[in-house]
Amino acid sequence: LRSDVSTDEKVDKINQFNDDNKSNFTFINKTGDEEKKQNLLVCLLELLASASPADSLVILRAIRLLGRDPFALEPLKEEKYLRTIVEKSQLGTDFSDSDANESGMEACKCLVNVCVQNIKNPEVFDLFYDPLNLPDLCIDAFQREDLPDGFYFPLLRFYLQYSGRHEKTQELSRKRNLLIELFRIVEKHAGRYEEEEARLALLDALSLTFVFSQHLGPLEGQKEPTSEELEGFKRIIPILQKFLALPIDNSKTQEIVSGAIKVMINVPAACTDDFEHEKTLRDLLGFLVMKLQACEVEDNISPADLTPVLLILTSISKAVPASRVIIKDTLLPGWRDFEPQKNMVDPPKQLEDKSTIGYKLLYCMTCSNPGLYHYSSELLFNLCDEDGDEFVRIVGIGKGAGILANRGLLANFASKMNRPTIPQNVTEEDVKEWQSLMERLEKYNKGQGQ
Repeated sequence: LRSDVSTDEKVDKINQFNDDNKSNFTFINKTGDEEKKQNLLVCLLELLASASPADSLVILRAIRLLGRDPFALEPLKEEKYLRTIVEKSQLGTDFSDSDANESGMEACKCLVNVCVQNIKNPEVFDLFYDPLNLPDLCIDAFQREDLPDGFYFPLLRFYLQYSGRHEKTQELSRKRNLLIELFRIVEKHAGRYEEEEARLALLDALSLTFVFSQHLGPLEGQKEPTSEELEGFKRIIPILQKFLALPIDNSKTQEIVSGAIKVMINVPAACTDDFEHEKTLRDLLGFLVMKLQACEVEDNISPADLTPVLLILTSISKAVPASRVIIKDTLLPGWRDFEPQKNMVDPPKQLEDKSTIGYKLLYCMTCSNPGLYHYSSELLFNLCDEDGDEFVRIVGIGKGAGILANRGLLANFASKMNRPTIPQNVTEEDVKEWQSLMERLEKYNKGQGQ
């Protein structure tokens, strides 16, 4: 690339590199070649600066391949080289040059790699914001109804990776009302989820919609929505309803269901009646049961999938008392016959089977993830009409100690346990379990004090 051979010969050599490495990234794992990779990237960037759209496409594909290796991307921490990529991205243009658009899409994919490889490098993220002005350029592109399809996925992926880690970009997004454009993008891609790139764009648009609607939901204090926000949610609620009913035995559609549930967290109260209540409850329960059945308690319970649906079911159980029996029948079959064991400390015998949904829900109540712990406990407490006695009958004091303490009910049950009705045949194992429970409570109370 540094020789005097023609540009065509150089591009042919780059094409060969792309063909050799498009599915086999063995060069990434080679140690000791960092300087060589960086030199190659600099050569490619210098050639890219004056390349035609067709040649730019070939060069950018090679840059994207190199972008799989964080060491190779070191030169792209410099503004002049980043600017070369941005200038080739077509951002800031009217996207009317179809030849340049193809290489522009590839440049946007390169920006995704640069972003991902520099997540812990705030200097590069600051360059994106100023002087390169990338967030504004992305929002300008999202606002165009004639944006070519191939730009949506890389731009949404870049914005999702970038905005979540850059506070100024979050402020800019709210100021420029990005949420309204995201509603339109979800609508645009809603019927195309069987196309791979459209599906990926849809997933990222749903994730961004969740992020930039949090001011309307319970996680940030539920501010009053604007008329535009209300109208946008009313447009996408039928789409979310359709997504909830997608097959959940298929991993690709399952991801869409999960994305839709996250967006539902922030639906304003004024729009909730737009959902079909019985169908929505049935689909949410089906998703939760599927996720709990699929996980092995000790190693792969997924808070990212479970917490949103637990949160929504908690809200439903609070707002619609009639839903509580339906939810209990689904998650805790046989609950009417439950009785706690070991002087009310242990859960009912029916929940000892590790394969049951109820056992896994109780596991969530004592897990280390704060969101999962909180919403699984809140859901079960609400399902018991916030009645402490009924709650203890369903889960036992041991698993429910945290929420009972939060509600100021734990001392009441401790006194009940100390009454003379306690069985006389207390075993050494009973004593150990009681001591373990007391130790947990002591740690909990110390934590609350701090």
